[in-house]
Amino acid sequence: MKIRLMVIAFFSFTTTLFGQAILENHPVIDMHMHVYPDGFDIPNPNTGEILAHSAEEHRSLSLMFMEKHNVVLGAVSGVVQEDHKTISKVLNEWEKDAGDKILKGLFLGETGYPTIDSVRAWFTSREYDFLGELGFQYDGRSPSDTTFYKYYELALEFDIPVGIHTGMSAPNTPYNCCPRFRLSLGNPYLLEGLLVAFPKLRVWAMHAGGQYFNEMVTMMTMYPQLYVDISPYTWLESGNAEILDRFLIRAKEQRVLDRVMFGSDQMRWPEAIEIAINRVKSLEYLNDQQKANILYNNAARFLRLSETEMAKHYGK
Repeated sequence: MKIRLMVIAFFSFTTTLFGQAILENHPVIDMHMHVYPDGFDIPNPNTGEILAHSAEEHRSLSLMFMEKHNVVLGAVSGVVQEDHKTISKVLNEWEKDAGDKILKGLFLGETGYPTIDSVRAWFTSREYDFLGELGFQYDGRSPSDTTFYKYYELALEFDIPVGIHTGMSAPNTPYNCCPRFRLSLGNPYLLEGLLVAFPKLRVWAMHAGGQYFNEMVTMMTMYPQLYVDISPYTWLESGNAEILDRFLIRAKEQRVLDRVMFGSDQMRWPEAIEIAINRVKSLEYLNDQQKANILYNNAARFLRLSETEMAKHYGK
């Protein structure tokens, strides 16, 4: 009952203060963004073009698209962790340019795991704002492997949100970067162990389970604390839009749209931010309020933004 009243109060606040959602310049929270120190010679899989040729261009163009589409907050993480100092430097450069428009994430899972003492020190100093992206699947591990519980315990202690990779990845992943990667480890049912062990942990399933969209909705129905982001199906072509549609329609039917959050997963292609936002705004089976909730309101609730922060984002 208490949770239900909090949800009602939140939507009452946004409706009373800001009125009917206007999608033209509605604030957006992007719950899935990435930074890189290098490696920008990979063409956009949709267009075959390369817009950003360096870390500096990637940052400036990403921030430009954020500004253009009123992305008021982005959850950003680095996707290589073998050199913490390198990734930390790139994230700090983003923070220098973006200020309070980004949340910095600690990526784990592909190339090793920092000590718990290191993570505690980073959380204490606020070097990171959330734990994620957690790509345990790339290391052939389940997110409910008890080896990782020490990280969840720390996130709970610091009230740090946790974002976990689910679903699929790029074709040939086991033959390229990650020989232990398995599609089966992206099944959202594998989140169940940690959700039962840590019922108060703020968890969101990145990519909304991907090809496991039915399983994802089932998990959301069973575990009301579980949120998702819908990246990268918001912009990738080649059947990805169909996965997005199937998930959102199913989530709407099961009345869990209030825990669906926008994400671009722009990776090395800043233009994906624009494509992703426009695609969500164009969905014919959602009304404007549902789109506004996905683009901003649901994430604002998940992140526990204050009324002052939300008023600022709405330009009030």
